[in-house]
Formats: sequence, structure tokens, C-alpha cells
Amino acid sequence: FIFIIPNKWMRAGYGKSLRNYVKGFAIRELLDFGDLPVFEEATTYPLIIALSKTSGGQNFKAVNLQTLDFPMGIETYLSKNQLEVSPLGLSEDGWTLTDSRTQALLIKLKSQGVPLSEYVDGKIFRGVLTGLNEAFVIDRETKDRLIAEDPHSAEVIKPFLAGRDIKRYQQPRSDKFLILFPKGFTIKRNLPDGDP
Repeated sequence: FIFIIPNKWMRAGYGKSLRNYVKGFAIRELLDFGDLPVFEEATTYPLIIALSKTSGGQNFKAVNLQTLDFPMGIETYLSKNQLEVSPLGLSEDGWTLTDSRTQALLIKLKSQGVPLSEYVDGKIFRGVLTGLNEAFVIDRETKDRLIAEDPHSAEVIKPFLAGRDIKRYQQPRSDKFLILFPKGFTIKRNLPDGDP
């Protein structure tokens, strides 16, 4: 069985039953395209999964694709970037495609660490809401120009990451910045009649 489907079931809470069901079969291969624009008209998060009806448990090949450009051919890219994944390291809470050695390390960390949700009593809500991203989220070029025009601008321009910029077990990299005025921030200026 080979199928192309959205990858969200591997990590989302609603996919738990499907993850458990799939682990009952032999996973042959998973090719995760992440958020690459495979289809021009839609953001689909495609994943190609190959299963066979035999019982599961054997390691399988997986690739987290980082590009759609394959100058040496897709077969070469896949063979150079494939991971050997152990189904035993796939948590029922969500799957992360990493090699079996990394999986063992993650299992050890999870067994000894304290999840963030425990520190905040499960009250994780949402991040910063700007009200108008087009006005308050800027690129590096705009940031550099604003700071060159007024060095004090650096005080209110902060690195910005959107949810799609955060990937499991990867260092986030930001090329966007947020104009963030602290609570109570006001701008005083002199009006023509001399009143502040």
C-alpha cells in the first residue's frame, strides 16, 4: 500500500488512533515533504507512506525532504538523506522521523525531563498577536533600514518566529522581525502651540 496523504496525522492529537493502527503493519518507507510547496495551488504538507500487510516491528527507511530540487536525481537524494527508523521509538503522542540512535536519546530525555506543560499547569495558550502582521512583522532589510535611520529603533525591533518556523528538534532561524511596543509605551511630541 503506497499513498500520498497530509503528514499532520503523525503529530496531531487526532491522529493517535491512526498512528497506533499503522504501527500494526510493516512500514516500508515514509517520505515527509514537510511544508515544501509540492502543489502550487495549496499548502498540503504531503507525506508518501508505504506499508505492507505483514506485522510491524522492523526498522524502516524515512526521509525528511528539505528541497524539491534534485540536481543528481531524486533517488540519489533519497539514498543520501534516508534514516533508519525504529517503530519502537515512535511515540503514540506523535511521531518524529529521526534515526534509531537519536530516537533512543529522545526516549531517555523524555523519561527524565519535565514537560513544559507541567511548569505552566497545562495553560499554554498562544503567542504574540499583532493585530496587523503586515504593519508589525518586517523583514531583515526593513529592520536594518529602520535602525540605520534611527538607532533607537533597535529597542523595539525583536526577532520573530511564526508557528511554521518552529520544527521539532531543530534550531529555529528567524528572518522576520517584530516591531514590539512595550505595554504603556507612548510617543510624546511637541505640538505647534507648544503643548506637549
